[in-house]
Amino acid sequence: MKVFRLKEYSVSGENSLSRCEAERLSAYLRKKKLQNVMSLTPQGIVSKSFVGVIRCGNVQIEILPKILSANDDRREIMENLVYMLSYTRRLDIRTESGARLAACKNPFLEILIYEYASSLFDCLKKQPLRNYVTEETEVNFIKGKLMLPEQIRKSCVNRAKFYCQYDEFSENNMLNRLFLYVAVCLYKLSENSGNKRILRRIVNYYADVEPLPVSAAEANRIALPRNQILFKKPLSLAKMFVNQCSVDLSRNKIENVALVWDMNVLFEEFIGEVFKRKCPTLDIELQKGKRLLSEAGTGRKKCDTFVDIFEKNNKIVIDTKYKEFHSLKDVSNADVFQVMTYCMLHGAKRAILIYPQYGDVAPDVPVHRLNAASEDLGYAVQFKTVDLRRNLKKARIERELLEVVENLS
Repeated sequence: MKVFRLKEYSVSGENSLSRCEAERLSAYLRKKKLQNVMSLTPQGIVSKSFVGVIRCGNVQIEILPKILSANDDRREIMENLVYMLSYTRRLDIRTESGARLAACKNPFLEILIYEYASSLFDCLKKQPLRNYVTEETEVNFIKGKLMLPEQIRKSCVNRAKFYCQYDEFSENNMLNRLFLYVAVCLYKLSENSGNKRILRRIVNYYADVEPLPVSAAEANRIALPRNQILFKKPLSLAKMFVNQCSVDLSRNKIENVALVWDMNVLFEEFIGEVFKRKCPTLDIELQKGKRLLSEAGTGRKKCDTFVDIFEKNNKIVIDTKYKEFHSLKDVSNADVFQVMTYCMLHGAKRAILIYPQYGDVAPDVPVHRLNAASEDLGYAVQFKTVDLRRNLKKARIERELLEVVENLS
């Protein structure tokens, strides 16, 4: 297995992929529409804004965020990334399990495998999964409904048999087949002894379930009845694995995996959730939408726009930008034009642009106002950085965010 570990927006160095490996990886990226995640060049693998893991054949590429640790501690980076994913509900995972498995050889995969295995095993201990399954077969006595056409065609010789259709209360249903199928595939993929032990228990538990492959289309059609809502988490994780992994059906073995997240979106959602959950004095609305244009004559609205974060009490537009910010030179005109447009659309006079902090010291940039001909267009813009290079679980980020809003109010 060739393993490449790199940070976002970086190059892996010398390209040691063979021609066959490079062609296979390129084809997989095209098939999964992941060309915006990374690119293959003669200089090496070039990562972009996505983080996560891609595994294709015997090549595994792990991409980590570059701003989630002050000293490039891989364990701290993984713990903070898992915390952000769980906090934004991108993944329903416990941060404790992420911290425990952060030092594993393949932490992205092992954390998700552990969450699937442990959550499913806990649910099975509380509530066995049995559903009514429709069966059509020959039986020794009439059971359910006698199928006359099949009885004449298949059971006319042996009159001691009856071809019937009936409902059987059984564990051998589609949901259990999905859980078993994913458990078998993950058992062959995992390299963590603890994860393999839990998965083996699940496989043994499903001894009476028929071991059949389950396609992504079949998995996506599964819906939980009200009395089985307990299995919501393992079902969502099972669907994720089936949809994001390519499986060799002949061996029930996962060949390719793509589990990636866009840091632009993750940073935006994380800051928004911190505002919404931790700042009760603010009236926060996320992704506030409004049409940009109105057609003359008909008044028909066109072109949707969405503000990342909108504080309704003080009418403040808050926008996140996942890019380096050290001084006002790093601010693009497009970013300022964007927040000014949002202010005009929503009747706000103040805006805040929030960036991740890259250096040890936060940039000290004063509040700026729009150099407009009319005082009515005197919009104020504040530039703020948030330090993500610390233990996010213990950090009080909301205090910093609340302070900048109050200073601008």
